[in-house]
Parts: sequence; structure tokens; C-alpha cells
Amino acid sequence: MSVSHKRTVIAWEKVRAVIFDVDGTLYNQRSLRLLMLRDLIMYYFMHSSCWKDLLILHAFRRFRENMAERSQGDGEIYKIQCQLTAVKLGVSVKRVEACVANWIMSHPLQYLKSVQFPGILEFCRSLEAASIKLAAFSDYPAEEKLKVLGFPNMLTVCSVDKEVNCLKPDPKGLLFAARKLSVPVDACLLIGDRDNRDGECARRIDMPYLIKTRYSSRPNHFRCYGDLHEEFNKVRGRLEWDNISIS
Repeated sequence: MSVSHKRTVIAWEKVRAVIFDVDGTLYNQRSLRLLMLRDLIMYYFMHSSCWKDLLILHAFRRFRENMAERSQGDGEIYKIQCQLTAVKLGVSVKRVEACVANWIMSHPLQYLKSVQFPGILEFCRSLEAASIKLAAFSDYPAEEKLKVLGFPNMLTVCSVDKEVNCLKPDPKGLLFAARKLSVPVDACLLIGDRDNRDGECARRIDMPYLIKTRYSSRPNHFRCYGDLHEEFNKVRGRLEWDNISIS
């Protein structure tokens, strides 16, 4: 049964840049985690001596979540995260870094295309055709992910970049992206999947935002990119018709 589309609160005619979160926004993160869990179980069943890597991954992710709630000062977030994980589990920092590089950065790439949200690439092409700038802002390096997913070249900003060094919901990364795009904050649109991270990040600087979600029907939430694309095309078509009529 089809679900009727409810228009969002976005004034598309004012949007000059769209900044995408990556994990959970461009692809189904829950599906990816299930695939990764399967591979992890299979691998460590065959390599039981490496079981502690499972604890490393769990601790690393937990520290990332906890660090988002407080300022990190001048330290490098990724290094701090690895050091905290190493101390907690009594392993070397190099082992933590190797585990993260494999299971969080590298191994998931092979599955991204299969869990990509339908309609997202078509939506991006329409944005580009309307001369709207595109960018990605993620807590993890995103260049390889964007390449695998087939996205056009775009500005990529990461929370661990030295110019940012702040996790969401701190808005420093969003402000940095807007400056690099040379677009005013209120003319940018953030699209994310977590209201307490992405939504809060945008609210702190009054940037318009949308949240990709399966459940909520709130005006600044949407369920699929097909609906969002359709809404954008309707506004774009009306503006083009108005310009023709004026000329």
C-alpha cells in the first residue's frame, strides 16, 4: 500500500547547497551492520585468538558516542578515541587502529552499494542540474564511501579533520562546510538521520534540516528520497515556469 507524501517545511527556492550526513543517511546502516555482524562472527569463529577485536570495536564506538557530548579541546579526536580504547582493554594503540581501519573503514565498502537508499543518486543529479551545491559532512572519513556509492565529486568534511576536530552535535563542521561552499548558513540544507546529532547540530546555527527516518511523519522528517525528489521537482518546475512567464 502506498503512503501519501506529506510536504516538508523546506523552502526549496531558497536552498543553494545541500549538505548530507553519510552513515544512515545515504545508505541503510542497520542493514549494513547486520552484514558486518555476520562477517565478524564468521571471521572470529575461524580465528578465535582474535576475539578481543570484537571488544575493541564495541569500546571504540562507545567512546565515539560519549565524546560527542563534550568538547574535545585541541586534541585529535581519532587519536584520543584509539588511546582510550587501548587503555580500557589493555592493548596497543596500533592494534586498535588496525582493527578500526579494517572493520570500520575498509571492510564495509564492499556492501555499501547493496544497501544504498533508492532514489538518492537521482535526487542529487536533480540538485546539481538546479545549480545547487553538494557536500558531505560525516563523523568518519567519507571519500571512499562516496566513490563506491557513485556520488558526484563534492566537498567532504569530517569531524576529525584538523579544521573541525568536533563531533556532532557541535556545529563547527557545518559552519566550516558552509564557508567552504561560500553559501550562507540559512541557504544551506542539512540532510541527516539522527535528530539528536544531525538535527541538533543544525538547530544550533539555525540551518534548515531534514531527517531521514522510517517512522516519524513530522514536517522536517521524510521517509524516502523518491518523495523528497518529487517535492523538489514540483518546486523547481514552478520556479522555471514563473521565470518563463516573467521573461
